[in-house]
Amino acid sequence: MITHARFTHYERLQLLRQQQMNRKPSPPTVDEQQQAYYAVDMLLFVQCLLFAVGDLTRTLREAGMLRHAAKQAMNRMDALTAEVSEAAYRVFTRHTDLGRPYVDRCEAAYRIIDDSVEGVSEPREVSKYKSIALALAELIAEYNDRLCPRFRFDTADRLRGIPTLLRHVAAETNPLAATVIRTNVTAKNLQIKIE
Repeated sequence: MITHARFTHYERLQLLRQQQMNRKPSPPTVDEQQQAYYAVDMLLFVQCLLFAVGDLTRTLREAGMLRHAAKQAMNRMDALTAEVSEAAYRVFTRHTDLGRPYVDRCEAAYRIIDDSVEGVSEPREVSKYKSIALALAELIAEYNDRLCPRFRFDTADRLRGIPTLLRHVAAETNPLAATVIRTNVTAKNLQIKIE
């Protein structure tokens, strides 16, 4: 506790810092715990979106549909998702070395998504990966809007343009894709422990 003794500004700041460091952190509330799970789910979706955009580009090329407008849109999506994915990866490697486990969990999550979402029109693969990319972009925006400022990942706001870019891909989307992903891919389902 600061007394009425005369301190310089620097000494006062040092004393405050020392008091804060000596204070034990309070256990997280139920709401903070839920926010942390939403944040981890959203960061998983960011990495999965990077995989989905890569698969969509590949299937468009294989189907002969990667023409001028679609190619430009896919190049823009590749750049956006790579930039945001790199920022999400840094969240896990900044203070602790959680980068490799994060990528492993993202790959497991993407396998679940890939197995559970189906295309609805021909070419089925293009429809499938467009559905996945659109659903993930919508879920990232939804989860990020749900988060309080402490857990919010502002870099993910750059992905809000993905649905507009996906309009250049001529394929129908599965309207149930977001529901399937939301149900099957969560930090709890993937046994990610959040402390």
